Amino acid sequence: MYRVRFTLPERVLQHADAVFKIYNNGRRIGTLEVSKGALVWKGRRKQKGIRVPWSDLDQRLARISR
Repeated sequence: MYRVRFTLPERVLQHADAVFKIYNNGRRIGTLEVSKGALVWKGRRKQKGIRVPWSDLDQRLARISR
């Protein structure tokens, strides 16, 4: 079973990212960071993440939803 834990800033997203910790069967599989400029996925043991700017995400999702 997947479980998502998150912390959100108490204000409009500016300088602090919203961080979502993603779990499967009790083990963390990664972290999703949401910022003003992009999404960043970091795998369980990764320090560097995969950054996807909002404009790229918009284009990718538009292609999928056709």
